[in-house]
Amino acid sequence: MTDVPLLGQARALAEQGFLTGASSRNWAGYGHDVDLGTASLVDKALLTDPQTSGGLLVACEAADTEAVLQVFRDEGFADARAIGELKAGPPRVFVRP
Repeated sequence: MTDVPLLGQARALAEQGFLTGASSRNWAGYGHDVDLGTASLVDKALLTDPQTSGGLLVACEAADTEAVLQVFRDEGFADARAIGELKAGPPRVFVRP
């Protein structure tokens, strides 16, 4: 979770209880396919927030990661970063600190 970039005060606001209702509905829809590990309830809320959890992931070959990130940075997305990896196996998401 520490690799996922967040907007300015997002964590502080979530810790104060400012969460979207859709976050819990999103979790109800796909939470059975996600292993949060030691992630907190705030992390869960931030990861499932509908304003930030859709359409922001791009997959590429590991060898192309830096080139893809550079394209994003060149286009003004300085916070773009690699946050995980794809592995063969059943479809499941594992969130690690």
